[in-house]
Amino acid sequence: MMRLLRRTAMLLALSLLTSAATADAECAWVLWSGKTNPMSAHETKGACEAFRRLHRALVAPTKGPDLECLPDTAITKTPSECNWMLWTYVPMPRPAKTVFATKQECEAARDDANRTIAKAGDSAFICGESTPKQRQASEWLLMRPGMVHSLIGTFKTYQQCQQRRATSEEHGVAFCLPDTVDPRGVKRK
Repeated sequence: MMRLLRRTAMLLALSLLTSAATADAECAWVLWSGKTNPMSAHETKGACEAFRRLHRALVAPTKGPDLECLPDTAITKTPSECNWMLWTYVPMPRPAKTVFATKQECEAARDDANRTIAKAGDSAFICGESTPKQRQASEWLLMRPGMVHSLIGTFKTYQQCQQRRATSEEHGVAFCLPDTVDPRGVKRK
C-alpha cells in the first residue's frame, strides 16, 4: 500500500512539474492556417481562440481553411527567447524581361532573379508555359507570387511590437509574430 501511495505521489508531482514547464515554455499562441501559414500571434490561448472564432465568423463562415491555435513552439520546435518580430509585406523586384521563347531561357532568368532576392529566404520566381491564342508557339513566362515578407524590427514584448506596428507606415499590412515563427517558411540549407 505504501509503495502505491509513493508511486501515486511521484506521478502527481511529475505531472505538476511537466504542466508547469509547458506553461513556462510558451511565449505566444499562434493561429495557423494549415501547418505552414502563420496568420496571427497572441499572448494567450484565450486571445488566440477568440481571434480564431472571429475570423471564422467574419471571413470564412461556411468552408474555410483549417485554423488552429498552438503554442509558438508546437510546430516550429524552435527554442524561444520570448522576443516579438514585426513583419511586413514588400513588393518583390521584377526582372526586366519576363517572356521567353524557350523553357531554358526562362529557367536561367528565374535562377538569376532568385539569386538576387535570396535574402527573402525562398525562391519566389517560377516559370510557367503559356500558349497565346494568336500564336502557334508556346511562350514561357517568368512569374512571381507578388509579395515577400520583410522584418521591420525585434521587440522584447508583444505590447512594444504592437505599439511600433501602430506607428509604422505599413501598419495595415504589418504583423507581430514570436521569434520562433518565420513567415518566410522553412529556410533551405
